[in-house]
Amino acid sequence: MSIAKALDITVKVIIDIENQPGVLMREEKRSNKTEKEKGGIKDELAGLLQSGQLAYTRKSFKEAKRLLSRGRKLAEGAGLKEDAAIFTGAILILDKETQILETLKKLLHQARCAWSRKEYGEAKRLFSEGKRTAHQAGWEEDGAVFEASILIAESRYAEAAAELEPVVTSHRISLLGYAYDLLGEAYMGKEEYQQAVNAFQSAFDDPDYDSSGRTWSNMGRLYFKRNEFDKAIRCFQEALDTPDYDAPGLAYNAMGKAYLEKNSIEQALKCFRIALDAKDNYDRGDTWDGMGLAYFKAGKYDKAIECYREALAVVDYDTPGYAWFNMGIAYMRKEELSQASAYLEKAHKWYAEAEPARLERVEYFLKELKQMQSLRRKPGKKPEQKKAAKETEDPITDIMEILARNRRKVAEYAVMPGTGYKDVLAVLKGWSSFVPVELYLDYDRFGKQFHRGGGYFIKAGERGVIVDPGLDFLMNFASQGFHIKEVKHVLVSRDHIEHSANLTSIVNLENQWLLYDQPTRKKGRITYHLNPACHKTYLPVLADMSVGSKYERKIEPNQLSYFLDGSVELDVFPARFCPEPDTFGFVMNLRLEDGEKRRIGYISETDFFEDIPVKLRGCDVIMAHFSVSPSKAVKVSEANGECASAELERVLRETTGSDIITAHFTSLGTSVQRPAPYTGLERLIDETDAKLYIVSKFWANTGDYRTEFVNKLTYDFANRGRKVNILPGDVGCMVNLTDLSIRCSKCGAFVPFAEITVTKPEGDFGKLAYFCKGCMG
Repeated sequence: MSIAKALDITVKVIIDIENQPGVLMREEKRSNKTEKEKGGIKDELAGLLQSGQLAYTRKSFKEAKRLLSRGRKLAEGAGLKEDAAIFTGAILILDKETQILETLKKLLHQARCAWSRKEYGEAKRLFSEGKRTAHQAGWEEDGAVFEASILIAESRYAEAAAELEPVVTSHRISLLGYAYDLLGEAYMGKEEYQQAVNAFQSAFDDPDYDSSGRTWSNMGRLYFKRNEFDKAIRCFQEALDTPDYDAPGLAYNAMGKAYLEKNSIEQALKCFRIALDAKDNYDRGDTWDGMGLAYFKAGKYDKAIECYREALAVVDYDTPGYAWFNMGIAYMRKEELSQASAYLEKAHKWYAEAEPARLERVEYFLKELKQMQSLRRKPGKKPEQKKAAKETEDPITDIMEILARNRRKVAEYAVMPGTGYKDVLAVLKGWSSFVPVELYLDYDRFGKQFHRGGGYFIKAGERGVIVDPGLDFLMNFASQGFHIKEVKHVLVSRDHIEHSANLTSIVNLENQWLLYDQPTRKKGRITYHLNPACHKTYLPVLADMSVGSKYERKIEPNQLSYFLDGSVELDVFPARFCPEPDTFGFVMNLRLEDGEKRRIGYISETDFFEDIPVKLRGCDVIMAHFSVSPSKAVKVSEANGECASAELERVLRETTGSDIITAHFTSLGTSVQRPAPYTGLERLIDETDAKLYIVSKFWANTGDYRTEFVNKLTYDFANRGRKVNILPGDVGCMVNLTDLSIRCSKCGAFVPFAEITVTKPEGDFGKLAYFCKGCMG
């Protein structure tokens, strides 16, 4: 008898008893209950039975047993033996099905563990046994979970997804959380990442799912594949924090790789060491290889080579080509070229058989190695003559060695991966182009920490857009780990050094990179979009630098729509800046990697005008430039107390409105039109309703009061009853466009605005830092 049938019989018995007064009278005498009380108990028993049946139908066996046990206890307490017996029978049947469920969970767990141990034959045998056990019990949907496990093990992701999609909507499945977890893996294999995230989240919603640590780990792998390393690290930590998670070694190994991608070397090494000590780490060779890469990035090549040797010594290490290749590169860095050649040749042979798609990278370094060897050969000299002939030998030898070392630098840059960031907005602008007097008077104090010019870098998925690359832009760009290969477009809104000084430097860097990256060169180069004045100035220069007409374009301030590419469109409008009437602003319409649309607005140099809020309505994040005119900045009273404070406040307000206000806007939402009680920046904020404001590009000649100025704005609006989130922007300030979180300058994690503290530099004009709560401690 099935539990469903047993429950149906019980409900019928309850009804029959209620229709037999004699029985009720006998029960009433025996239990000494009133008829009214007895009727209430009958109603409660019927409700418990129905709820238990519903829980059973949903395959929520724990909940079903809780309800049935409660019903049995209630029936026994009321002296209703017939009802208690029915509840007991139903519980016995339920226990049998619970035992089947536990058997299936055990087989699934054992199979997955065998797969982690690389015992692939045993894993498939256990998956098949689980499928057979489920079918024998009549649990066809749960059998599909095991079938999908086999398909995923064989990398047949599309078939696995097709197997699971109808299963997760069935009310008959018991292994619902497991099914969603596997469906997420299948989607991840198909590179349908958002669907994978949704499936993993659904696994957590199953109250009977007891492998949430595995799902957190899978989500970490997903975010790692998407180069979202901070999210990956958080997921791996969630897995480790899950009670009874039984694969900490694998999680620490994966977390170490994520830290390695973020160049957090010490944290990566810490994770790798823990992973090596874990009993469940069945991929120790991979962990040793990861440690080797960490030491390599730290410039400790001997330690890196030791780790690669340890990886090769692991018996079941199945990717020796990785270690051979990495050892070859390490020996190249040590300039031990014969050793480098031996290992790169071994790697070449392995890649040719195991991973031919990645063979090109090995061949590239072999070619580079041969060039190094050729340059180091001494014309007409034997090696043993070197010491004796040092004083008289041709200096060409030293020159060739220098050429070999420095030529390799460009090649090394070409193969660097870049940041991997997607959907971010990076502030790469420090102060304005104006150099403060303090820099000349006290260069030793200010010279090394003063960051001029720069610009902005916006990434949506793989599409990177540089905006106004002014003085020191590439220095600031590189300091944040960005690579020229991440750039698809360059926009220049004004022909001024603060907006275009690094334009030709970007072209030079691109040309050097493309010499060493032929596949990318064939796909096309960066496209340069320039305002009319800048286009006129740089057109002949770009032509001389091999930038063809296909990759240079002119943007007219009065045109309505302008396409960067098929998925990025600009709504262009003229700014109001008298010396250069063709300076423009724009609203950038683009789509993030997850499909969500974003509107990013930008105004270059402009006087404040009434239509600024209108042109950029819908702003959710606003980046505003603030500068003051010297004539008004020096009018601050030298008096003490409230008079000086009032005078300073008046000057700030007047200069904000009267001098040039350069405002950059990131539009992500809907703004609310508000009255404008002040001019300039205060008015701009007052007429918008952004979630985040970033004020940057201060005018350095009036001193370093960036944080104080932002605090003043926040204070003013708080007094009006409005909470405004404002950050002072500087090189390294980075916003995640998906959720508007801010990157911590120390640990690299993106955290909500409320968890970020801006710290002032040790001296004036230094770089600001943005610390999360953990790093502040």
